[in-house]
Amino acid sequence: MGLQKTLALSAVAAGIMLSLSGAQAAPLLSSSEPMTINASDLAAKEKALTDFPLMEAVKSSIQTLDNSAVEQIEPGRAANPANVKRVESILKEADWDYLFPMRAPEYTYSNFLKAIGKFPAVCGTYTDGRDSDAICRKTLATMFAHFAQETGGHESWRDIPEWRQALVYLREVGWTEGQKGGYNGECNPDVWQGQTWPCGKDKDGRFPQLFWSRGKTAFL
Repeated sequence: MGLQKTLALSAVAAGIMLSLSGAQAAPLLSSSEPMTINASDLAAKEKALTDFPLMEAVKSSIQTLDNSAVEQIEPGRAANPANVKRVESILKEADWDYLFPMRAPEYTYSNFLKAIGKFPAVCGTYTDGRDSDAICRKTLATMFAHFAQETGGHESWRDIPEWRQALVYLREVGWTEGQKGGYNGECNPDVWQGQTWPCGKDKDGRFPQLFWSRGKTAFL
């Protein structure tokens, strides 16, 4: 299902880019004349390209909860969203402490529950006969494996096994908050990505960066 969703999203993006302009499509950077695309045309094309069950499933899977509701989530809160309550029933705070003893201080159990709550489809409830709890357990196991790989200490000499060394790093190793352009190869105006989707620049003419756990991305 994950691959299908990726392919569907790619197809929509490609379809919008390729089907809107038609005869207006010209070699990139070959003319100083801007190409105008009406917002109504974009909306109509988006609707035409996304009006099928798989895309509806994709949109449902990436739906987000408003931050004002996310910030109210706390361990044991009676009004927590259903998916958060499911995670709480499977993974207690003591389990979190055991699984991630080397975690950075920002990675609290409370913040983890907020992250779960932000995306209602994560550990959500299925009404088609599938086992929601079993799917949630597999989702968490997969998630934690990624945590260990991408944010793990990977220090084999420790008494703590590596699968419990996740969430050590909050940011990419070797980079600081103010550094720019570390992963902006796609912003190069000499490559097709940089020509098709030019990256934004800060006041100094450099590509801004948005940090997250072990990585960052350019603002577009």
